[in-house]
Amino acid sequence: MWATTAAGEVDEASISKIMGAQATATADGAVRVAWPRDDVALAVDGLRFPPAMGLTSWAAFQETSSAARVMGDTVVFEDEVDAAMDAALAAGIEITALHNHFFFDDPKVYFMHIGGSGSVEALARGVREMWNAVERVRGQNPQPAARFPGPTPQAGEIDASRLERILGHSGRANGDVFKISIGRSAEMGGMEFGASMGLTTWMAFTGGNELAAVAGDFAMTAGEVRPVLKALRKSKISVVALHNHMLGETPSIYFAHFWGKGPAVALAQGLRAALDAQGGVSRSSGVVVDFESMAVGEAPKAFTCARTGRGAAGSWAIEDDASAPAGTRVLAQTSADTTSYRFPVCVYEGFTAADVDLSVAFKPVSGTVDQAAGLVWRYRDPDNYYVVRANALEDNVVLYKVENGERSDLRPVGSWPFAYGRTAEVPAGRWSTLRVKAKGGRFSVWLGAEHLFEVEDDTFPAPGKVGLWTKADSVTLFDDLRAAER
Repeated sequence: MWATTAAGEVDEASISKIMGAQATATADGAVRVAWPRDDVALAVDGLRFPPAMGLTSWAAFQETSSAARVMGDTVVFEDEVDAAMDAALAAGIEITALHNHFFFDDPKVYFMHIGGSGSVEALARGVREMWNAVERVRGQNPQPAARFPGPTPQAGEIDASRLERILGHSGRANGDVFKISIGRSAEMGGMEFGASMGLTTWMAFTGGNELAAVAGDFAMTAGEVRPVLKALRKSKISVVALHNHMLGETPSIYFAHFWGKGPAVALAQGLRAALDAQGGVSRSSGVVVDFESMAVGEAPKAFTCARTGRGAAGSWAIEDDASAPAGTRVLAQTSADTTSYRFPVCVYEGFTAADVDLSVAFKPVSGTVDQAAGLVWRYRDPDNYYVVRANALEDNVVLYKVENGERSDLRPVGSWPFAYGRTAEVPAGRWSTLRVKAKGGRFSVWLGAEHLFEVEDDTFPAPGKVGLWTKADSVTLFDDLRAAER
């Protein structure tokens, strides 16, 4: 998270000059600057609260073998948080936590913890700019504000389907609230856990199309924190907390709670930008194929199309679809041969792995025999691979292996004998997301934010390609194919 650049000299004089405040050297080699927040009268539990009780902003600088490092904590009242965070992020300072230290404080006060590495001058100027931003807010209004500026959203109607298209995930209505949840997974104590145990990014909208409010939470790894915060703030969505929810998970997960007001579409676009920024980090070792650079009517570049079973070959080409989650270009399989044991496959040639995190957005369009969309991994040839498919006619998701051209259902771990896959709503004519995570001989399957089941099998342990799959007369659209090696 911290860069390694020239350190410069960390001493009292240089820090004092840059910060415009007296710096003090400590016995363990750090140089500290403090700013007691005596500009706002604070009470905690009715007690007049002096800065010496813990109401002091501070920053400490120390040399390392390759760079100077800063750590610190800035006292912020609620209306100062946006300005302080914007200034810190612009200066390259990391925000490492945002939370409260007290109960029954009046006015409410929060603490923005910071860190960073680089040149002494850049770090000190970054902290100074952050503190200057706080001082400007207080200079404009000596008393902290009691609420965010602007009108309060009123209950109304929100175009939920449009929000789903923008965000690329389906949601559910609960009274006046429309909520989208996006699960991820981590490990703790040797076990994998996910959305049902609280590991989700979520966003809840209320109000109307013209003026809505959104509240939610991003679940992030350490490397994703800065890109997500920057994207949220660029869209004027306020970060109201940054902290952890768990202990001992791998990787460590941090949570950024947020709040925003404005047109519902603008809020959704801002959150989509944050999701994209997060995805650019978490999938940096893999690939993202959104088909936007490919020409309508042409076969998809870097893909090889094949067929398992009998019947006609698949017909795969780029089409336009205004509802697509990642732009307007999609990959469509349009051949409607009703041969039952017929599986068109379209394999991506630019990625090979055994352990993979693989996902795709899909929209079933039509089909009388089947309306299926599938993800393929560890692909060796048209007759040997794993596939998980979602079916809009049957409303279920099943994982198979195709070995020597024969397709076999694989029973989920812990299910009753002869129980295959999982019943799940797979809406026709709407975009959904199918995801599989393969690690060794264990495969975990999601539909949208819901973790459906896990399967164990070791038929194909070797690395292979990934791809897309349909069945029989399924006409299906695909978008936003993502693959990352685990």
